[in-house]
Amino acid sequence: MLSPFAKKHYGQVTWLRNNALLVLSDSFSHQEIFAGLQALLSRQLVHFSESVSRVEGRFTHGRGEISAHLLLGAAAYTGECSCKQKKCIHLAALAIEHLAQPESEFSARSRRNDTAIRLFRSEFSQYYDPFPAMARHRVIYLLKVIDDGIELSVYKGYLTKEGRYQLRGELGLDVVQSQPTPKYISLADRQIFALLAASLNSYDLETQRGQICTLLPKSLGQAFYQLITATQRCFFEEVGAIPLKLERFYDEDYFDRQLMVAVSHDVYIDECSHSLLFDCADDARINHHLLDDIDRDGEWSPRLMIKRQMMDFPWLSDPIEPVEFAKFYLVHGKRAYTLDELLYISADHTALMALVAKSQLQLHQFPLVSHRHESPISLALDSSARLLPEAIDLQAVALRKLSLAGWQIDFEAKNRFVKVQSHTWFADVEAQPDQDWFELGIGVDIDGKKVNLLPLLLNLIRQGKISAEIGGKPVTVELDSGELLTLPADRVKRILSVLGELYEKQPLNDSQRLRLSRHQLSRLSELDKAILGSSSSKTEVLRWQGASWLREQAQALNRFLETSSDDTDFVAPKGLNAVLRSYQCQGVKWLQFLKKHKFAGILADDMGLGKTIQTLTSIALDKEAGKLSQPILVIAPTTLLSNWQHEAKTFTPDLTTLVWSGRARHINANQLNQVDIVIISYGTLLQDEALFMAQQWYQVILDEAQTIKNSRSRVTKLVNKLNTKHRLCLTGTPMENHLGELWSLFHFLMPGFLGSASQYQRQFKLPIEKEASVTARQRLASRIAPFMLRRTKSKVAKELPEKTVINTVIPLSQTQTDLYETIRLTVAEQLQLALLETGAKANRLAISNALLKLRQVCCHPSMLAKLAVTETDTEAEALTLKAENTTSVNESSKLTWLADKLPNMIEEGRNILIFSSFTTMLDLIAAQLDHLAIGYEMLTGKSRHRDKIISRFRSGEVNVFLISLKAGGSGLNLTEADIVIHVDPWWNPAAEEQASDRAYRIGQQKPVFVYKLICKNTVEERIQQLQQSKHALAQSMYQTDALSVAEMDRDDWLALLQPITDQTNDA
Repeated sequence: MLSPFAKKHYGQVTWLRNNALLVLSDSFSHQEIFAGLQALLSRQLVHFSESVSRVEGRFTHGRGEISAHLLLGAAAYTGECSCKQKKCIHLAALAIEHLAQPESEFSARSRRNDTAIRLFRSEFSQYYDPFPAMARHRVIYLLKVIDDGIELSVYKGYLTKEGRYQLRGELGLDVVQSQPTPKYISLADRQIFALLAASLNSYDLETQRGQICTLLPKSLGQAFYQLITATQRCFFEEVGAIPLKLERFYDEDYFDRQLMVAVSHDVYIDECSHSLLFDCADDARINHHLLDDIDRDGEWSPRLMIKRQMMDFPWLSDPIEPVEFAKFYLVHGKRAYTLDELLYISADHTALMALVAKSQLQLHQFPLVSHRHESPISLALDSSARLLPEAIDLQAVALRKLSLAGWQIDFEAKNRFVKVQSHTWFADVEAQPDQDWFELGIGVDIDGKKVNLLPLLLNLIRQGKISAEIGGKPVTVELDSGELLTLPADRVKRILSVLGELYEKQPLNDSQRLRLSRHQLSRLSELDKAILGSSSSKTEVLRWQGASWLREQAQALNRFLETSSDDTDFVAPKGLNAVLRSYQCQGVKWLQFLKKHKFAGILADDMGLGKTIQTLTSIALDKEAGKLSQPILVIAPTTLLSNWQHEAKTFTPDLTTLVWSGRARHINANQLNQVDIVIISYGTLLQDEALFMAQQWYQVILDEAQTIKNSRSRVTKLVNKLNTKHRLCLTGTPMENHLGELWSLFHFLMPGFLGSASQYQRQFKLPIEKEASVTARQRLASRIAPFMLRRTKSKVAKELPEKTVINTVIPLSQTQTDLYETIRLTVAEQLQLALLETGAKANRLAISNALLKLRQVCCHPSMLAKLAVTETDTEAEALTLKAENTTSVNESSKLTWLADKLPNMIEEGRNILIFSSFTTMLDLIAAQLDHLAIGYEMLTGKSRHRDKIISRFRSGEVNVFLISLKAGGSGLNLTEADIVIHVDPWWNPAAEEQASDRAYRIGQQKPVFVYKLICKNTVEERIQQLQQSKHALAQSMYQTDALSVAEMDRDDWLALLQPITDQTNDA
């Protein structure tokens, strides 16, 4: 019992200690506090004394000692140390020692054995409840015995005030994928669903999406059943008051398996006790051998190992902070025993069990992880895992108290808070010559030890501590050793810009490296710049390690890109009947380089710059070098087949060709391997898929490669599977509507180059198109730059005459206006309601049909009479009442304009191309040209003898050429024309531009005038205005901004359907 003087002194000391704890972290840095604790734990303090106002101590230091003292009671610790540092680890150690002194004689070890064991079991029987007090809904798991095994059904349940569950409906796997995830879905539920989904085959997985009612696979192990019982919401046969509980049986336990329900080879259900039993007889860690050489009545000492573990769950996209915890052991002899082992050893030994329990009671200030976190986290650690205070000062004092009570305290990370630097970076590349991928690691060298930074950066990303838009504050990374490495923010930002995969769900493989497609070698030079930056400082060093041959390939690619504009060393193949321009020589060199290093690319030169002759020259060089071991397959639109054969005969006569077309084409099957180039249309390739899939090709070339812009189309999937050594895309418009089209082309060329479709969408498409991310745009442009060669006429063909584009706005006639308004009012009311209810995506067909009618009215009212299907009875009635009267009148503002302008143009000696997306409109124009006695030719998808039709115009027999936009908008060389008229605007300006360039290309000697006929204050004018407001893609991506039905939202559609009067007022 304490005397009155002792009580007064004890009270003063307690107050001073509480006050001192508040200023400990204010007086010393984290590094000094941790180092001071380490000095105490390593027994460097050999003398300590304290009074009310002062503490003193002596520390070992080499062969001598260091003396220090601290003054107490001030707002901050003050003192002196013979080490001569103002604030040092010795002063911090004295402060910790003072605060850790025992405040009473009470000890957990003084409790009765039975009381200690009871309290221990009570503490370990409690679990964290993730649900708020008022939340009542839960996921319920019900196991039932059926003929073939155990069936699991999952329900949404309701927890009554009496603590019983009522079932409210079935649940399926899709519930965890809904956004946001329902609040009654806990972290444990998400892991259970993930483990269940991973164990099912694709068919069973699909059937369980809406409702889980499945036979549990035998492959599900104890981890799954431990999780499901830990929820305390798993029942057997029926949902009752008592959920299944978990029990374990070991090798010497009596266990009659015949009386149990077998769930898997080591999991059983005991119906009588409502227990899920784990058979642990084969557990190599816990068995009767643990009792060998153990004196359970001998000396046992407690030990804590302080660890830090990342919580990286592949089934969870949301980041979880790393958990710092203390793991409990009792040390006996030379071995440390875990809590699970101790429970086995002490099962029939009360004294040892009491020692375990009393040791646990001494840790009461450290809550069990299972009391603060859900089972996925607690089970990932250790059953004895306890959480430490987050504040380093509280942690240091608590651990020192245990140390003074006889505990051994160890740290897995022994250099915590020690700040380190490194000026030596390394990039590690591993690959095999026969592999299509390589592994990449990036890190730093710290005192001769290599540290891989990729998993550390990944953890910071998942914790939300760094992102692509990182600011200027340096990034601090905690190493496994506990040391703190500071990295410049701009360097980290550059690295993240190059390695965007780090933002993916599981970017690193088992060796903590990035696996990249070999086609991404150009990124190695990007990493050089990212790590070293543009600074001229020589303090930073980057060392490359690993596959040197792969690095040499990357360097060769970089060197070529730096010198690719030089054409001095170009040697044309023998027999080339053409003199190539400088830029064309450079293009051929680029094509040869890609094939030499097993890359592929897109030759995306502007229309009319000679993509075909560059490609033929490259093929001729390969033949001259004896490399054409197999034929080359050129796949092109039907309209271009003869053009390829003609240009090959004209410019590279040594190359033999075979056009694979016509009904009798199969009689030439034996020639496929006897020619240099096989030319086929996309449509014919689909018909003869089996034949061409079985053939080995030297190179597959896609002309007008935007044909495969839809990655899900049948023709895209087919060309992706063709067997070939090399691949090439030719197109003047590699993207027409959205960035997904670019991915489709590169997926054909070099699978994996831009990642999977989902990765590409997350890293590039969505950030660029939806968020206007400049960083993502620059990253994509940099990535594709080596493999997409694009030159424009304004840069390389400056001798071309001027091209003038004239937007000709034409008012509707009164008849057209009346009909336009009738249809607009009819469809606008219906679409407005539909858009409000279900959105644009669900109404695309109705929207397209509505716009089709309005666009047809703008061209000519009679086109509505040819409309085969109307969407609704109301719409059909509107068309019947109004359209029948107006379509009998040949009144069209655009036809009137053409009738007025064309005769004058022809009189001036002009040759005219007229494009329309409607063949019916071309028929109407043709009828008017007949009436005006103007000669013409017409080319549509149904036209036969195309060469004769084209020849009549080129020879001057006729002055007007009517062309369907889709049938003749690409591939034709019509430099004889000097006027282009687009009768109706098309959704994609790139397609219009490509059609205009049938006339405006190399060989054109006269200025070209392009007229675009647009009806005033109609959907045509609105579409143009809307296109200007949509900047989804920039010119840096070589894209003319385009708009498609799929991309427009509700407000866009409502704007298109505004009345003519409103539009006039807006103007």
